[in-house]
Amino acid sequence: MAKRDTKDLRKYEMMVVIKASLPDTQKKQALKKITDQLVTLGGSIEEEQVWGKRHLAFPIKKQQEGYYVVYNLFMRPEQAAEFNRLLNIDSDVLRFIIRNVDAFEKITMHTEQSK
Repeated sequence: MAKRDTKDLRKYEMMVVIKASLPDTQKKQALKKITDQLVTLGGSIEEEQVWGKRHLAFPIKKQQEGYYVVYNLFMRPEQAAEFNRLLNIDSDVLRFIIRNVDAFEKITMHTEQSK
């Protein structure tokens, strides 16, 4: 097995909101599809936190509630762009955000050092 090159990997945090109205089996399938897509692109999941069903602040795609899941993951920037594209076309995903944690930590450290 070839050793994986990790020098270009970046740490990301992703929150996904899927339709809460889906039956449990379809929710599991939708989340598995998301994780499978990430792994296929070459990323890896460090942690998964299921927040569950929550009321939305405003309706999204005629949905009043969403099913929230937060992931900590590693992938390359070009993989993040492709993953973003795949999530945009997934009909079960109401909203998502992918945040580069490495960049946020660098900004925070720089701000704290300049005080």
